[in-house]
Amino acid sequence: MNKKIMMSILSLLVILIIPISSVASSEVRIWVDGNFVNSDVSPYIDMNRTMVPIRVISENLNKEVIWNNESRTIEINEKSEDRISKSILLQIDKKTVSIKKDGAEIDEIILDHAPEIKNDRTYVPLRNVAELFDKNVSWDSENRVAVVGDGYKSKEKTQLTTKDFLPYMYNEEMLNKGVDEQLDYEKVMGESESKYFPGYTNKDVEVAVAWLSYDKAGLFEIFQKQDEKRDALELLLGKNLGYGFTNKGEVLSIRTTENDLTYPRRFTDVFNDDSMASMVHFDYYPNFDGTINTFLFPLHDHFATREEAVETYEKIFNNPKNVKLGEFTKEEIQPILNRVEIIP
Repeated sequence: MNKKIMMSILSLLVILIIPISSVASSEVRIWVDGNFVNSDVSPYIDMNRTMVPIRVISENLNKEVIWNNESRTIEINEKSEDRISKSILLQIDKKTVSIKKDGAEIDEIILDHAPEIKNDRTYVPLRNVAELFDKNVSWDSENRVAVVGDGYKSKEKTQLTTKDFLPYMYNEEMLNKGVDEQLDYEKVMGESESKYFPGYTNKDVEVAVAWLSYDKAGLFEIFQKQDEKRDALELLLGKNLGYGFTNKGEVLSIRTTENDLTYPRRFTDVFNDDSMASMVHFDYYPNFDGTINTFLFPLHDHFATREEAVETYEKIFNNPKNVKLGEFTKEEIQPILNRVEIIP
């Protein structure tokens, strides 16, 4: 199996603003109408204001967002019965915002923080924008949660889990994208440094979570004797958890060529540091809906004919085991992550 890592950068943001008393090192979280918001980029704080992605407005406040590149303006619309009942117009680097109701301008106010573009991404203010659409906004300083809407309880469980560590694995916008676009996105997000596990990439964390999830699904049982039961960490035998990649278009066997069936996309190969005869392993790729498709490819190229190799792999490709990513905490992931090692 060939192994390779690549890198690039994607995605679009917008900022929303909420006052806080101080800038702390822990991550800011956003809660909107009963749910914590997941994003592939974290909110950040500027001038005592919390900045978050535009997706918070469009997906979580259910508003229509229109970007005008020529005028560098952002129009945010609230619709009622298929008509725009209220809209606000913001402009990059300008604090003034125009407010319209039923198409007529009714007011103009000054924002706490002007919308801005940072790292090719657009940001706007939360408290201002949410309150302009009649949302209550507050700040849970103890848990560093920006609260939009009613019903939030400060004593709710706010412990970070898989969805927070790997939000891109739950980005359903990628579901209908082509394989090549999905691969580019997967590489970009995977090779980015983890915000929660210093010194590791998102892919390192992803591999640890995949290993834990495979174990939680009971799929390691085929590697174990009937009278033994080793957990995800014990299966590593005190050694490393290796991973690498089999790339799209690679041939299946020494019996096949590029003109035959080949690997249809990139697979992440995951394996413990054991001999070939008893190696615990699987391959997977993300579905971007909180699940991964997993496969058991042959470790030995034992095929007698080309037809046998193609038939075997075709059957494997067509019958993946779908595994839901478990909601693991940092404390559960770290012992596995400590052993993760990419094998070039």
